[in-house]
Amino acid sequence: MAMAKKLLGLLAHLHATVLFLPVDPAAGAMYNVLRYGARPDGAADAAGPFLRAWADACLSTRPATVLVPPGRYLVSSATFAGPCRSRAAVTFAVAGTVVAPAGAGGRGSSGRWITFENVDGLVVSGGTLDGRGRALWECRRRGQGSCPTPASVRSPSSKLEINLKVCVPYPTMINS
Repeated sequence: MAMAKKLLGLLAHLHATVLFLPVDPAAGAMYNVLRYGARPDGAADAAGPFLRAWADACLSTRPATVLVPPGRYLVSSATFAGPCRSRAAVTFAVAGTVVAPAGAGGRGSSGRWITFENVDGLVVSGGTLDGRGRALWECRRRGQGSCPTPASVRSPSSKLEINLKVCVPYPTMINS
């Protein structure tokens, strides 16, 4: 039993060490949303920690990555705004699932879920963006006039220009 406790303690220490390892400066700056207080439980709103990690990444003069580790992260509404200081791309690397609130009411006054504005060279990679769009599609099927806003990517000029300003290498979008 004592050996199991020691092994468990060592594993916990190793996990904490890996979570807070410094990043190689040549590789760019890494901003893990867990360090900013995000909880991967799918229930606690992680919008604040996501926005704080983004703010620091956007202020970096080196290439920067906002890391969303495995887990489910509820994000009520977030606008990730630029321009950012680095001339290199800012990467939003999702290894888990980012989940929209269940109803449109949790998306803030704009009705939008996640917005990236004025960010040239943005890369959103991996993971799953779950827009919980079932309510939108049911509303549209019934022909109601006031339906929730669907998940979308907007460029600063309000045109959809994903191929010009944003690179999205294979994130999965469900119910969006």
